[in-house]
Amino acid sequence: MLNSAYTFSINKKQIFGRKELAKKAIEDFSMYAKTIFDINYDENLLIPKIGNCDINRKIFIEKWIEKIKKDTKEIVLIVARTAADIKNWNKEELSKLNLYLNENGIKPVYIGSKNDREYIESISGTKFNIAGDFGLRDIPEIASYASWALSMCTGPLHILGTVENLPIIAIYGPSDPLRWAPKNAIVVQSSLPCVPCLNWAKCKREKGNTCMDEIKFERVKNILLKYALIK
Repeated sequence: MLNSAYTFSINKKQIFGRKELAKKAIEDFSMYAKTIFDINYDENLLIPKIGNCDINRKIFIEKWIEKIKKDTKEIVLIVARTAADIKNWNKEELSKLNLYLNENGIKPVYIGSKNDREYIESISGTKFNIAGDFGLRDIPEIASYASWALSMCTGPLHILGTVENLPIIAIYGPSDPLRWAPKNAIVVQSSLPCVPCLNWAKCKREKGNTCMDEIKFERVKNILLKYALIK
């Protein structure tokens, strides 16, 4: 490893300590490319990409989008859950958002794995629960029809970040948005002094008082209004 402070995680376990050098992961990619392959990348021009789904899948998604458009004023995507509970937004606050969107004629589309289906169903309000129905390569194609998206700090957030001109509200708790948030993300993060701690394994704060619990629906609502995301 070229950087002695390098950090990575396996599921909920973080290996090594917090990275103290370059804040943005994309800066490391540029540095590694130059050092190992002698390739010069302008980090400001680097855009993340993911492989496209095939043409048959695109046609399937197009027809599916046309079908659900009959039940919602616009397409809004939500990634409700991560593998680490400490990085998940309080479900009561997420339910308030879902109900608020319903009041404004929006039936949001929830993305996730099949293991997220039950959790998504427990969120109050009407919704499209497509957890487990679409693959990762499908997400950018689905997102190309979306007005905006909201996500916790997890893998699909960064896949959404590959979609050009898609406004993304990114809910951050213990992780560091300065390093990991997509360039097009509108970051919402707790104001607790211990944030970011980069510790997904445990938290000393009592349940109900964590960094994610401190983020209330009203903050997200204000962003929706500020950026005119609710038409």
